[in-house]
Amino acid sequence: MAHNTIGGIVYEICEAIWNTMKDEFIPFPTTAALRVEKEFFEKWKFPNCIGAVDGKHVRHKAPAKSGTQYYNYKKYFSVHLQAVDDAKCKFITVDVGEYGSRSDSGVFNSSTLTYAFKPFKYLCSKTSFGYYNQRTSQNSADAAKLRFNESLSIARRCVECAFGILVAKWRCLKTELQVTPDHVTTIIH
Repeated sequence: MAHNTIGGIVYEICEAIWNTMKDEFIPFPTTAALRVEKEFFEKWKFPNCIGAVDGKHVRHKAPAKSGTQYYNYKKYFSVHLQAVDDAKCKFITVDVGEYGSRSDSGVFNSSTLTYAFKPFKYLCSKTSFGYYNQRTSQNSADAAKLRFNESLSIARRCVECAFGILVAKWRCLKTELQVTPDHVTTIIH
């Protein structure tokens, strides 16, 4: 079989698997948010947290006539992968396919995750997510604020670990994928 034929078959299979299994294995946050909130509190002493959010750039070849849309601040072409995970480093939901040139906060603010918040519930994140980051002032001498910042930093590491596990399991994510951005999105799903 020709290389292009195999590539097309792999793409179609990945797309079919995603469309069939996504709601079962990576559902949009619902009642499971209560379980996650409980886990974050029990494990990290972090109340009202329904997950940890972060973004990752998935490198791919430069698409024809795309200009700088996919060119990111790390100086390569990529698709933005945004994920929320629970306190056990398990992905709860993913959003992939935004241009690599977009910031974490830009991707987040235009995603469906923005509307998933309920009053007094939040995601822990790094400072690049802007307003959704709950970090207090670094210069605070208040012991409670310092403990909060430390807990936030520790709780947020689980999403970094989840990405590390993903890349270790799927080593192709360490290199440039030789496919179009649409195919990257389907492969990641």
